[in-house]
Amino acid sequence: MRLPAPRYRISAATRPHTPPQPTEVQNMFGLVEPEGLKTLEAMGFSRDAAKAALTAHNGDVAAAAQQLSQPSVEDKCRTIAARLAKADAAAAAEVAALLTNVAANPRDQRHTIILLGGTAPLQTALRAGQNAGVDLLIEAGYRRHDASTLSLTRADPARLYAAKSALDAARTSSPGRQGRNKALQAQASREA
Repeated sequence: MRLPAPRYRISAATRPHTPPQPTEVQNMFGLVEPEGLKTLEAMGFSRDAAKAALTAHNGDVAAAAQQLSQPSVEDKCRTIAARLAKADAAAAAEVAALLTNVAANPRDQRHTIILLGGTAPLQTALRAGQNAGVDLLIEAGYRRHDASTLSLTRADPARLYAAKSALDAARTSSPGRQGRNKALQAQASREA
């Protein structure tokens, strides 16, 4: 059975204009300017960072903005490393040695589980600077197993490098080291 033809036709001029919707592939490769990107740029974030955050959160502007406004792992590591280096230079050296060993051999069982209690040099170093060593290891990829144990389930080279480089920078620029360096320079100039 055939339906009768409609008595009227909608012309292209009378139809409301709806812009074509971008495909997921176009959005994914940045071929279309989504409103979320413009919103994040208006908030002061760079275009590249906004695109990366939107891609990571499937276009969710709120989640992308939250990610962009959080301090990066590098920033957190710098802050914690400075706290550790300022509190105790020997503790900072001990934690730096641990991070170097873990980065060189991440599957070594001696470094995957760290006990926090005790009086060994590493345990003492981790508690220096109001547990700055513990906080730095957590940023480096360790997780709290319980109140007295940290465990490294999967070593992330980027996080380990961020923690190690932040600690190295803090150790070379700590106020105590600068004071010692100035004293050594003054002593050397007097002897010369």
